[in-house]
Amino acid sequence: MAGACMMDGASFRTGLALAGSGAFLLAHGAAALAAPARYRRAVLAFPRAKIPALALAAVDAAWCCAIVMGAELGRFAVLRPWVPLAGIAVFAAVALFLDELLAPRAWGGLLLLVAQPVLMGVRWAATPWHLLVAGLMYACVLWGGALMLHPWLFRAAAAPQVASDGRARAFGALRVAAGAVLAGIGAWVLCRCG
Repeated sequence: MAGACMMDGASFRTGLALAGSGAFLLAHGAAALAAPARYRRAVLAFPRAKIPALALAAVDAAWCCAIVMGAELGRFAVLRPWVPLAGIAVFAAVALFLDELLAPRAWGGLLLLVAQPVLMGVRWAATPWHLLVAGLMYACVLWGGALMLHPWLFRAAAAPQVASDGRARAFGALRVAAGAVLAGIGAWVLCRCG
């Protein structure tokens, strides 16, 4: 069809990953710009917040169960029906026994889980921007692993950024700018015709 945008699936996923990352940074930065005092309180309270911790841990557990259910288990395939129950048991154990700084740990787990499908989706992209996505996802892997092992790093990294309303606004503006750039690149990748 003349004039239609011709794009392979990997390039499409690259554009989506860039636009999604940009949208996340835009929303995060906009919250800091709009209400810096409230944003500061939320960021400082996050490491010990129970509801976000349980919600993120539940997402992590469900995602891990989905990965195991879809994996080739070989001789362990007979255990597949027990995977959802094991996931519930693991979630309950984490909620009961690992509740100290669970929110940053669960956030780190989510960062680790998000990276794999994104990297698999963009690895054969016909656009050089897939390298930017790969770099972002490997940064997510490093930060996610660090948060899972050392959840106190969340507060150590966040404290200087939310030390005052002015700093929260400044870092919020940086996030908005970075988000706009990423979203713009993602939109360009999605809309380019070739």
